[in-house]
Amino acid sequence: MFNKLKGDPLMGLLIVIFGLVFFIPSLKLGVIAPGDIGGPGAGFFPAICSSFVMFFGAWVIFDGLKGKNTKYFEDDPELVKNIKLLFLLAAIFVSCLIIWVYVNFFLAMALLSLSFNFIFGRKALFNILFTIVIVALLYFVFEQLLYIQFEI
Repeated sequence: MFNKLKGDPLMGLLIVIFGLVFFIPSLKLGVIAPGDIGGPGAGFFPAICSSFVMFFGAWVIFDGLKGKNTKYFEDDPELVKNIKLLFLLAAIFVSCLIIWVYVNFFLAMALLSLSFNFIFGRKALFNILFTIVIVALLYFVFEQLLYIQFEI
């Protein structure tokens, strides 16, 4: 029988916690703009995004708990491979954060896109084109349209 779960409730809980880590500070930023300024506040977009993250984490928990064939601590080659992949992705995120802080946001996003596409087996041409398009969209939307600077 196909074992889909492989510990989904645990991963869902981690996703909900991750969403909470961003939701609580977003409320402190303010969901509604202060004073006479109309529209959403600085915390509106992070609150919406983290709410969706928590919702989908809860969905993963619910879906995992209704399953019958869950094996959490089984020595499974697929599970070992996924754990290694998880740590590799975490290392890439930390590296990109360091590059963002000390070098440039757009370089960090380009390296993040390149490394993710490489790890998940995308072809080189797709990888390069996707990275160029995604970084150009980030630059155009945030820097040019919204005048948001990603400097720390």
